Amino acid sequence: SLSRDGRSVCYSTEHSFHDFIVRNVETGGESTVPGQDFDSMPALCPDGSSFVFTSDRQGAGIDLWIQPLKDAVPDGPPRRLTDVPADVSHPAFSPDGHWIAYYRILEQKRDIWIMAASGGPPARFSDDAQEAILPSWSPDGRRLAWAGGPSGSHRIRIAPVSAGRRTGEAENVTPEGIDALGSAWSPDGSRLAFVDGGRDAVLI
Repeated sequence: SLSRDGRSVCYSTEHSFHDFIVRNVETGGESTVPGQDFDSMPALCPDGSSFVFTSDRQGAGIDLWIQPLKDAVPDGPPRRLTDVPADVSHPAFSPDGHWIAYYRILEQKRDIWIMAASGGPPARFSDDAQEAILPSWSPDGRRLAWAGGPSGSHRIRIAPVSAGRRTGEAENVTPEGIDALGSAWSPDGSRLAFVDGGRDAVLI
């Protein structure tokens, strides 16, 4: 995960230990944030002041945790953000760093939620019975894209968002017949790249 200013990058390791590495891109300096089993999926705050990650370190399911940083170095212990009867996955910071989107896994159900980065109750973003996974914020923070639909035939959908809440109807932007997954916006927000079920990269 790369910070918005491009100065810091954060990634997780899964070799001997589940640690997080935060690297200052300009200086090459690195710091290690010790992790635990199944700590993963770090997402840097756009200003590099923290990163959010998924963990089951409380032993009651996979929750979101946030690790404060100062100059790419841990600044205090991580703090638990969610405490829900479900697992969470693939957190993504809004461009202003105020909100975190993620998808929740409850039995066979998967849907998108958004919560304040400072903590508090999350709000459901996706509003239908179909699977909703892999949220991705537009560069201006006014839209959220995700992969929605029956498993194996997802379509990339986009809906407007403001102050952490959905404010309009969703639009399908990929055709039927393609299992569209993980999307990424162009810097100007005019195009989306995604991966189809055949693991090919596609630009729309």
